[in-house]
Amino acid sequence: MKEFLKKNWKKVVAVGILLLLIIIVVSGKGGNNSGVSKYTIETGDVVNTLLLSGEVEPVQEVRMAFSVSGKADRVYKNVGDKVYCGEKIVELDNASLRADLADAEANLSLEKAQYNVSNAELDIAVEKTRTKLLSDGLVAYTKSGDTSNTAPEISGSYTGNVEGEYRIGVEYSNAPSRRDITYSGLEKGQEEVLLYKAVPLGNNGLYIKFEEGEISIGETWRVTIPNVEGPNYVENLNAYKSALASRDAAENQNISKDINNARIKQAEAQVAKIRAEIEERTLRATFPGIVGNIDIKEGEIAESGKVLAKILSEDSYHVVVQVPEVDVVNLVAEQSADILLDAYGSEAIFLGKVLSVDPSETEVDGVSVYEARIGFDETDARIRSGMTADVRILKEKKVGVLRLPRRFIDKDETGQFVLVENIDESTDKVYIILGLEGSDGFVEVVSGVKVGDVVIGEFEE
Repeated sequence: MKEFLKKNWKKVVAVGILLLLIIIVVSGKGGNNSGVSKYTIETGDVVNTLLLSGEVEPVQEVRMAFSVSGKADRVYKNVGDKVYCGEKIVELDNASLRADLADAEANLSLEKAQYNVSNAELDIAVEKTRTKLLSDGLVAYTKSGDTSNTAPEISGSYTGNVEGEYRIGVEYSNAPSRRDITYSGLEKGQEEVLLYKAVPLGNNGLYIKFEEGEISIGETWRVTIPNVEGPNYVENLNAYKSALASRDAAENQNISKDINNARIKQAEAQVAKIRAEIEERTLRATFPGIVGNIDIKEGEIAESGKVLAKILSEDSYHVVVQVPEVDVVNLVAEQSADILLDAYGSEAIFLGKVLSVDPSETEVDGVSVYEARIGFDETDARIRSGMTADVRILKEKKVGVLRLPRRFIDKDETGQFVLVENIDESTDKVYIILGLEGSDGFVEVVSGVKVGDVVIGEFEE
């Protein structure tokens, strides 16, 4: 071998150089970052989806502020507390106004006492018959009437001036083993349930009492004022009308009576005005929910118009998205959607649907968009207000159709075509007709190729 290399070393070197050049040339051709790919035509699904981004917001949200300035006397709630409709959140100091109210109410009572003293007995008769008409035979009932619980007992004399209905519900309170009744309608408020003991139903003289076993959480009882179905209603109504007729017949319509009437109305207006001013200094929950923010402490000064509290709907959220003008025609109410929250990654998919799309556009950075709300199908403790979300909405789907990746399709003046490989590895230029184009890169092929055909494409790597 050594002898051979000594005699032929020039030839060996020449062959080595030649091989090196071949390797360099071949490597140079592979360095253009292009390659041939093949794809076998198959059937599958072609899906076209609309992808939108937005933010999770509560379905209901109210930012609360006083219309007057003053010192915060009581802060009733903390962040995260549950609230019922009508519950107090923050109250300003109103000691001076309450003193004014007491004086105004005393003046009103005096004006009423001075009114038509000669007909006092007739007035008393009218008031008694009216009270009996509104208070006699009051019962609690459910709207459907199919409850198995015994109705709570309603007692007392109704002293209010308005006829209507109380709606009463029983809820668990924040305190252990305590249950509260909440009422709305003629009055709004809340009282602790005390078994076998009557508790006030508002401030108009009525009381409600539950017996053991009668309390049903979530059930709504109704009390109608007056009870027109009561056994004595017609008799009481006739008595009230008779008392009114007697008083009207006896009244002397003179100028002094008109003056007294005017004074009473003036006193009533003053009482109403002060009560409104007191209420103006109280923030109340306008719907059941949770406290999202409290930005004041007792003793601090509340500025007029400054947002001090925020109430959010509990466990009820939606995603608000901006829809481009070109895509808004693809959205309709009740359309299914997949919601992905950035906080939990792409593996956590929340199901939802389109709730609404604004009928008018909003301009964002000079572009017209339409605001849409996407609701969650189910409540989930992981969902929080302010989370960033991506929403996928199905626009169109074809199932079990011929498909291939869009990148294998080319186009010339005749139309769109693909290169189909033959058995001998030669290729034919085949024109095709396309159908639905998916958002995942696949395209439906209507005609031109069949299942099993192999198409070829050359792409930059």
